Amino acid sequence: MKDRKKLKVLLVQFRKSEIKDHELECVIKKAGLASEQIDTLNALEVDPISEHLDGYDVLMLGGAGSYCITEGGLRVLPNVYELVRQARKRKIPTLGICFGSHVLTVAFGGRLLNDKEGQETGTFEVALTDQGKQDPVFSKLPEKFMAQLGHKDFIMQIPEGAQTLATSELSGTQAWVFPNELVYAIQFHPELDEVGTQVRATYYINQYFDSNPRVLKQALDSIKPSPEAVKVFDYFLDQV
Repeated sequence: MKDRKKLKVLLVQFRKSEIKDHELECVIKKAGLASEQIDTLNALEVDPISEHLDGYDVLMLGGAGSYCITEGGLRVLPNVYELVRQARKRKIPTLGICFGSHVLTVAFGGRLLNDKEGQETGTFEVALTDQGKQDPVFSKLPEKFMAQLGHKDFIMQIPEGAQTLATSELSGTQAWVFPNELVYAIQFHPELDEVGTQVRATYYINQYFDSNPRVLKQALDSIKPSPEAVKVFDYFLDQV
């Protein structure tokens, strides 16, 4: 097992302008890693290839507030799918967050459904499944905990051989894993707290709230602390 302070992480991002820096800062802070341990690859600017994995101990895939896989429009996705397949072949521990979880789902044969009217944006309760209670990462979390969410695509079918680890009232799969592999797809945002969720929701008001300040305010007013969800980073990196 490698010393946590010596891990090298590649964070693949799907965000524009200053919000990608916000995501990076949140991941660094919540994962408890030094800034020099994390490099970024912005898939909106650079086509990912398998060589980008060289030298890294962990692959993370971030969110994408401006994009939904089901809506198309992101031409680089085939490259990203191949990148995560190569990471799995090379046994590189992989953590997909929100959009990143959707990338993993589709890359390995699962299915998504877009539901803007039923979107989860704000703070929601997440509950462990029986498999989650046995998983080396998720079993360390409470059976029910609050988490920050912001998505319109939902995981409707997990890949063959995967197990659902957590659910919510609106989503039958909030997280899944390939058993005995460090490949985790997590639809909620462990890198966000209340302030971070407020920043993201406000920035993406067009995409999630149709530029409606009243609807945005309702979502912001519902945001709550989520101290347990952030621990996913610790528990995942402990396994690495």
